[in-house]
Amino acid sequence: MEIVFLGSSNAFADQGYWNSILVNGTILLDASPIVLPHLKKLNINPADIEFIFITHFHGDHVGGLPFLFLEYFFKVRRKKHFVIVGPKELKETVEKINELFFPVLSMERPFKAQYLEVEEGEHEINGLHFKALKMKHGEGVSLGYRIQVSGRVVAYTGDTELFRGVYELAEGADVIIVETSSSNTRVPGHMNMDDLRELRERTPPNLKIIATHLGACKETVNGVLLAKDFLKVNI
Repeated sequence: MEIVFLGSSNAFADQGYWNSILVNGTILLDASPIVLPHLKKLNINPADIEFIFITHFHGDHVGGLPFLFLEYFFKVRRKKHFVIVGPKELKETVEKINELFFPVLSMERPFKAQYLEVEEGEHEINGLHFKALKMKHGEGVSLGYRIQVSGRVVAYTGDTELFRGVYELAEGADVIIVETSSSNTRVPGHMNMDDLRELRERTPPNLKIIATHLGACKETVNGVLLAKDFLKVNI
């Protein structure tokens, strides 16, 4: 399983570009505004994406979707359907964003985005098995995912505080990608470096932990890999 960090920072871009992650070239975890240019920078065909997992609807997590749709509409003339997974009101929200950005996207398209609105629990679509869990990130629903990929399991928290759900998400995973938005400051709805240390201490040593959505901090945590833009990790 190959994990590529197209971006690795928080909404303020304190440590680089906004966070988005590509798994095995076909699964996109959140769609920040830099997805399209960074895919092209890495010579990855945007049309290879088959699944997009959205954790919640903040701009640094969905702002790249209209540009992907625009690329599919005009540049690559995509015909192959793809799946977007996310919380309730997913289709309504994404299509509204698309139309606000580019009204032409309200026209009939040669490709179909298949929307799968999920709640907590096990799910399967087009042969991809995953579990969704509610995270703690302010008002509205924010989901974390545990996805089976190539015989491995990757877990992704999206934005959240550290609570029992993060440990549940990590259970049985080979790697968990967690947000760490600040150094020692306690920001509601987010984790900091102290939380990261606690998570490392309370999870099995063979669980690989990668921190992303990074804020302006220079600290490191033993046994935790801090993501950076364009980092590639093989699990």
